[in-house]
Amino acid sequence: MTDCNEDVKLVAIIGTVGAGKSSFINSVRGSDAALVVNSLFGSGREVEPFAYERPDGVQVILLDTPGFGGFEKNANSDEDISRKIANFPQSQGRDSFSGVILLHSITGEAEKFGNRNSRYYIRMIKRLCGNDEMANVVIVTTRWDEVDDAENGVEAERRLVESDQLWKDLRGARVPFLRTGFFGENDLPKDERYQWPRAVVENLLGLDHTQIMTSPDDVRVMLYVLLFSPLDTKKLTGE
Repeated sequence: MTDCNEDVKLVAIIGTVGAGKSSFINSVRGSDAALVVNSLFGSGREVEPFAYERPDGVQVILLDTPGFGGFEKNANSDEDISRKIANFPQSQGRDSFSGVILLHSITGEAEKFGNRNSRYYIRMIKRLCGNDEMANVVIVTTRWDEVDDAENGVEAERRLVESDQLWKDLRGARVPFLRTGFFGENDLPKDERYQWPRAVVENLLGLDHTQIMTSPDDVRVMLYVLLFSPLDTKKLTGE
């Protein structure tokens, strides 16, 4: 079984509780389809796909996932979450995801990723992306628009990388670290590490987003409808 359909891309959006996964997906698609859970304790929700179609015909499916490290009684365990995410490509006739985006809030109190050790998550990420080099993985710290002073954010990022073995291991593997947030159209910092959510996704997939989108407003005026079996098309199209 191989990923032979280049016109359909599967991207897993994973991260800790409160990282902003659903908000990230909504920003990419230009609609509020993904449920944003305002809880630091996690939820028992399932993985859920959301799709959009580019003008060039490439269809991108973003998989929204429960947050790792949840503490509520009904929260999925990290093992359950890993299994649910890993099973999704097989449901689409694939071996793995086209890309994996790992989100973590730069303003969050939790610096540790989930409830397991680094080795567990590294194995999980390698399985999801389908290669040991993790070439199709990117780490994105979110909520940079909420940082009062850029230097405070940079210091928080430094502490994050030094605080937990997973972040050290990912940086050692040369996985890119990017930054994003809900910036105004002209407020995105010039540093190339800051990217719009849509640019993060399409750069990871090797797609040319510059000819299609120049600002978040350009995304909102597009209509994305995907009729893609065996997914629930009513869920994807909002019917």
